Amino acid sequence: MKKIKALLIYSNKTIRFIWKKDKEYLVLTILSIILDSVKIFPAMYLTSYSVDCLVGETTFREYLNIMIGILAIMIVIAVFSMLANHKLQYVKGRFYSDIRMRINDICMDTDYCNIQSKSFLESKTFAIAALERDCLDMFIQSLRKMLSCILIVSGVIYIISESSLAILIVLAVSAALNLYNDYLNARHNFTDTKEEVEYRRKSSYLQSISSDFSFAKEIRMFHLKDRFHERMDEVERLLFRARESRRKERSPSAAAAYAVNAVLDICMYLFYGYQVLVSAAISLGQFSLYINALRQLKSSVDDIIYTMTEFIVNTEYLDKLFTFMEQKVYLPDARPESAAVSKAAIQFENVFFRYPNAAQDTLKNINITLHAGETLLIVGENGAGKSTFAKLLCGLYKPTKGRILFNGVDISTMEPQEYMSQISAVFQDYMLFAMSISDNICSMHQKDAGRMQQALAQTNMLAKVDGACEKENTQLYRIFDKKGVEFSGGEMQRLAISRAIYKDAPILVLDEPTSALDPKAEHEIYANFQRISKNKTAVYISHRMSSTKFSDKIAVFQDGEILEYGTHDELMERNGLYSELYSLQAGLYQKQTTA
Repeated sequence: MKKIKALLIYSNKTIRFIWKKDKEYLVLTILSIILDSVKIFPAMYLTSYSVDCLVGETTFREYLNIMIGILAIMIVIAVFSMLANHKLQYVKGRFYSDIRMRINDICMDTDYCNIQSKSFLESKTFAIAALERDCLDMFIQSLRKMLSCILIVSGVIYIISESSLAILIVLAVSAALNLYNDYLNARHNFTDTKEEVEYRRKSSYLQSISSDFSFAKEIRMFHLKDRFHERMDEVERLLFRARESRRKERSPSAAAAYAVNAVLDICMYLFYGYQVLVSAAISLGQFSLYINALRQLKSSVDDIIYTMTEFIVNTEYLDKLFTFMEQKVYLPDARPESAAVSKAAIQFENVFFRYPNAAQDTLKNINITLHAGETLLIVGENGAGKSTFAKLLCGLYKPTKGRILFNGVDISTMEPQEYMSQISAVFQDYMLFAMSISDNICSMHQKDAGRMQQALAQTNMLAKVDGACEKENTQLYRIFDKKGVEFSGGEMQRLAISRAIYKDAPILVLDEPTSALDPKAEHEIYANFQRISKNKTAVYISHRMSSTKFSDKIAVFQDGEILEYGTHDELMERNGLYSELYSLQAGLYQKQTTA
């Protein structure tokens, strides 16, 4: 009863979902079902009348008239069916494209912390697997088969009502056997997908990095190709071994079901053969009609059973898909972007942060205030929590404990996009996209050519861009355009900085913004930053102490905590970690200069 209840619940839920998404898809499906169901009956009567006419005393003219009439009906139904199905395929493609876009939107709009959550990644993997399995289309096809089979069964029962109904006992036995076998097969298919989620996730990662350009240098320099092959083979071997084990367990029941069905088919032929050859109860044409009708009945009943069992299992796929798609996420396009405020102050109050499934906090009891227009430099050794602090500041992560205030307002009470619109950021793992230079810089903002040129000029990239084949309309990379360009690492980083400058937000966050630049270019960027960050609240994360002269305050991070805080002179006087790092780096610069 639970399975039937689930079937009814998800039938209603899926119909409502499809109707809401695309009414035309559902209407065309029902029309196609009716036409496909009706068109088999003229063919059945065509065979029966043909046999009786050929062995009887019917004239050729009478035979011809019957054939023409039946063929005309078949052609009309076939034409309308073809038109409906052709239109349905187009609408179906549009419908599934919308669903895939929705899944992509969820992945892009979900809380940033989710992209590192195993549960979210597995939920996404299962949702994509459900979509690839066409679980929604499977429901439509299940609906199609159910309605079609009900129409066919009704017509066939009417046809064989003139014959013995005893043969239905044979069909009932066959149906019961198929019900059990089909349910096992459907259940096994779901189990296979469920058990293979982990393999799929690992395999997908290994396949993606083999074609990801960002890994190309390391793969070649460190000869990692063979290692990736080994890991892929390892995953595939485990996957195939598990599949083979399950296949061997299921083979006996499948073989038994096939053997019993073959015996039942022979019984059906023997029954009607006896009525023709011995009792002469039916004609040869009726033999053909009843055999075709019963075969169609058996096929339709099998389809109904298979469809029901498949759909009962398919509800679990639908549940995974609906659960993923019904996640509440903020959609950036749902509201207009807020206008930037003139002043921006940020305050961290007793902020702790721990990554999902981590054993300990990455940031611990962070208390710091950034006054409007103040410049803060964050330094510390690797793993001290600097980049995590920047991502919390940008609203990508939410504090595990404590709160972050923007102009006195807790950012957890603000819409994410409303808050993020106040921040320009360049991360150390910045990304540029296979789009035009202008699309990369202007992003989702209204394009302003003068403002874009100014941003490029401030990073000394204007001449480089103007020298490209299509200037700012030149495509980055060659994925969409064979004339696309790929600048050097330092030039790409300058474009990322230009993007942050173009946004012109009151808060500027720069996480290792000049790591790919030479000292001269770095000095030029920082000199320009003094101008562009004027009246802005700016946060720099850097290992290079040369940037200290541009900062009002310095925070030294160690093991997720703020170890020291103050101006450059104050921290040097304390002779602590900052003084040690600064002196060490200054000594290295002095040695390089001497050399």
